[in-house]
Amino acid sequence: MSLLHQLPAQTMATAVAAVRPLLLGLNKRNHCPASRPTLKLQKKCKTEADRGLLPPWVFAHEIQNFGELQRLQQQVTLETGTGVRPQDGRLSPLAVNVVDSDSGGYLGCGLFHSRPLIAARLLEGVSASTALNAEYLGLKLREAAARRRGLPPDALDPAAEAAANREHQGCHAPSQTQQPALPAVCRGFYRLINGESIELLSAPLVAAIQEALRPSAMVLRNDSLLRQIERDASMQLYSALISGELSGWQWIKEGGCSFPVDLLNSPDTGEG
Repeated sequence: MSLLHQLPAQTMATAVAAVRPLLLGLNKRNHCPASRPTLKLQKKCKTEADRGLLPPWVFAHEIQNFGELQRLQQQVTLETGTGVRPQDGRLSPLAVNVVDSDSGGYLGCGLFHSRPLIAARLLEGVSASTALNAEYLGLKLREAAARRRGLPPDALDPAAEAAANREHQGCHAPSQTQQPALPAVCRGFYRLINGESIELLSAPLVAAIQEALRPSAMVLRNDSLLRQIERDASMQLYSALISGELSGWQWIKEGGCSFPVDLLNSPDTGEG
């Protein structure tokens, strides 16, 4: 059963309208690594790339072939069969391979959209032959879980909470290795997912979390007001319970204390 068909009835109408055009399965170019288009990163923007690192994101003027990718995105949107003209409605994001605009050398993988202020969010350490699917994301989740299990209890909690809140509130740490990761904030046996940055991977990410972590419920949060400043008026604000069940407030135990949170409506990724 697909992700959309697992949604509760009360959230189906909103979530279908917001999520369906963005699901990875609607764009065959994102399934096959060999068919991913190429994003050419301009030399003047490669200070970090020259040191073997990718910036976490790039703007339109930093992409040498931005116009080409913009036209391709419009074409792909028409190919998905949504029945919406690109100039009037939403555009389907593209997974792209990022290369050096001078040498053509491969730098990493990225997620491209021509309308937001940030035109591409980049993933470092992903080979050109790697498919961005549930299998890949599940592997990364299991690797992260294994590293976390090797740490003292609660060693990463303050840092993880702060990083998740920065992402949701639009404040980013200065780390050059920061990835456009989707923070899945632990709330007991629940997972609260901030989906504002990489909606293209929502479906495979949810599948990977279900397989690797098996939470009792998952909430997809795309309700940040930052979405309203993007240049795509069709980017809706919504929260959706996409698996499991929630009944009212959830009591969370953390640091020896218990407190209630509303995972669907609370600000700051679920904190009370």
